Amino acid sequence: MTPIVVRRARLLDPAAGLDEPATDCLIAEGRIAAVGRGLAVPDGTVAWEAPGSVVAPAFLDCHVHLRTPGQTRKETIARGTQAAARGGFAAVCAMANTTPPVDDPAVLGGLQRQNAAQARVAVHQFAACTVGLEGREPVDVERLADLGAAGFSDDGRHAMAPAVLAEVLRRAGRRQLVVAIHPEDEAVLRAANPGNLGPPSLWAVRPADAEAQAVLVALDTLARTPGARLHLQHLSTRAGLDLVRAARRAGLAVTCEVTPHHLALIADPQGPDGGTARACNPPLRSTADREACWAALIDGTIDAVATDHAPHEPDADPSRPQPGFSGLEVALGVLLGLPGADEQLPRLVAALTTGPSRVLGAGVAPAPSLRPGAPADLVWFNPRAAWTPSAEAGAWCSGGRNTPFWATPLRGRVLATVRGGRPVYLRVPAPLVASRPDRG
Repeated sequence: MTPIVVRRARLLDPAAGLDEPATDCLIAEGRIAAVGRGLAVPDGTVAWEAPGSVVAPAFLDCHVHLRTPGQTRKETIARGTQAAARGGFAAVCAMANTTPPVDDPAVLGGLQRQNAAQARVAVHQFAACTVGLEGREPVDVERLADLGAAGFSDDGRHAMAPAVLAEVLRRAGRRQLVVAIHPEDEAVLRAANPGNLGPPSLWAVRPADAEAQAVLVALDTLARTPGARLHLQHLSTRAGLDLVRAARRAGLAVTCEVTPHHLALIADPQGPDGGTARACNPPLRSTADREACWAALIDGTIDAVATDHAPHEPDADPSRPQPGFSGLEVALGVLLGLPGADEQLPRLVAALTTGPSRVLGAGVAPAPSLRPGAPADLVWFNPRAAWTPSAEAGAWCSGGRNTPFWATPLRGRVLATVRGGRPVYLRVPAPLVASRPDRG
C-alpha cells in the first residue's frame, strides 16, 4: 500500500477537537501515521497538495437509498456507493424500503452479501420496523440485530400506531440500536388528500402539520419507553424542531437530521399547498422553516446532515414526479454554498462525521478520526473550488439523474476520498504528484 501525504492542508477533526491550518497528514499501511508541519515521509510516498484544501474524517451518510433489491433500474449498489465516494462519504446507511423490503432475516443476509461484494464504501444496512412497512406487525428485531442490522426504519412510510412503535423501540433499545422514523403522520396526509388511492409516498399535498403530529406522537411514545433511542429523519419545519428542543430538555434520547436540499431550497408557492415541482418527501418548505433548519443545525439541535439520496429513473409522468433527489454527489457543494458556511465549516464537518456516528451509536463503528494510529478513512476537499453538476458522461456517478441542482454553480469539491488507506475516489485531473522524499 503506497504511503500518501497531504501537504499543507487545514486539518479538521471534530472527534479530536483538531483544527490546524497548513498541516501535513501522512497515511501509511492503512492508518494515519502522523500529522504535523513539514513531516518527513518514506521514500516513494505520493504527495497531494492543493492551496486552501481541507482534510477531514470521511463523511458518513445515515440515510440513503441504494434501491437494491428490486429497484436496480433506479440505482445499483456499485453506482450508488461510487457516487458516495465521489461525494466524500466512506460509509452510508441504506434504508429498508426496497422490493421486497428488508423485513426478513433472509433478505437482510442476502443483501449484506451483495453489499460486501459490490460496494465501493462501507454500507450499514437498516432493517424495516414492520413487516411490509405496513405498520402493523413488528419485524423479528432480535434476529435482524444479530445479523448486523445497523438500525430499524420504515422510511418512506409512517404507518405505525404508537403501540407498535413502542414495541419496536423497546426491542431495539435492548440491543442498543436506533429506531428511525419518517415523521409524516399518514392520517394527516390522508385527510389532506381525500380520495387518493395511490401509495402515500406519491400524495401531492403534504402539510407541515403531518410532520409536527408525527414528531409529537413519537416523542410521547419514546417518553414511555425507557432505554430506547429515537431518530427523526429529514426534519423540515420549525414546529418539529421546537418539539425536539423540548424533548431534549426533558432528557429524552432523541436525535434528528436535515437534508442539504431542505437547507438550500424553498417551496414553489405556485405548487399544491405551497408545494413544489421539485418533489421530495417531506416537501420543501417556507423561508422561515429553511432558516429554522439552519439555526438548529448550527446550535446542535440537529445532529446530522443526511442526503436522503433517492435516485429515480426519468419520470414517465412529469405531472406526478417521483419524490426525492439524487444527493450524494452534490451534498458538500450545496452545504458550502449556504450563507455563513465558511464560518461554520467545523460545524458542518461535525454534522457529516461525529453527528451521524452519534445517531447510530452501536449500529456502526465510532466516527473516523485523524488521530495518529486511527484507520485512514478521510476526505480531502477544496472548499472554494467552483463546479457545476452535469449529466455528461464521466461527470456523474449515480444512476439517478433527479437533482434540482443541474446547471447550478456550486462551491466546494471533493478531491479524494480514502477508505482504509486506499483512495476510493480521486479526482482526475487531481493535483497529484509523485513525491521525492521530504526529509525535513
